Amino acid sequence: MKEAELCMNIDNSTPRRKNLRLREYDYSQNNVYFVTICCDKRRSLLGSIVNGYMEYSEFGQIAYSELLALPTRFPVLEIDEFQVMPNHIHC
Repeated sequence: MKEAELCMNIDNSTPRRKNLRLREYDYSQNNVYFVTICCDKRRSLLGSIVNGYMEYSEFGQIAYSELLALPTRFPVLEIDEFQVMPNHIHC
C-alpha cells in the first residue's frame, strides 16, 4: 500500500491523521493520557471567547458537565485538568 493511501479516509476525499499510537503499547493500563477532542470541521460549537473568557454554548455546557461527571461513571478514571474551548476540548 502506498503512503498516500495510508493517509486517506476510506472514501479518499479527505486526508486523515497519521496513527500516533504505539503498536505494542497496552492503552488499557493505568497511566497519564492527554486527550484532545475536536468539533466536526473545527466549528466553534462549544462556545466563544468574549473579553478573554470562555462563554459556553448549550453544547459547551453539556461537554463541561459531562467531563465533570466522567469519574462518577468510571471510578477508575481521574481527570487532573480539562479545558473546554470553542472548537475543541483538552483533558
